Amino acid sequence: MKILVTGMAKIGDGAWIAPTACIRAGIVIGKQVLVGMGAVVTKNVDAYNIVIGVPARSIKKVKK
Repeated sequence: MKILVTGMAKIGDGAWIAPTACIRAGIVIGKQVLVGMGAVVTKNVDAYNIVIGVPARSIKKVKK
């Protein structure tokens, strides 16, 4: 399983990063975020989101 997190990314509580995902330096992943397989996260992700794709984009906001 490969997950690439560069630099000082911050990962929130309960966040789940799928295999082969890539998170760029300085990115903040909010709490309870799901980053999909192979996603490339280039911008901060607000809490309670599901993101997928290259570049990663939100596909769903999860209930708190």
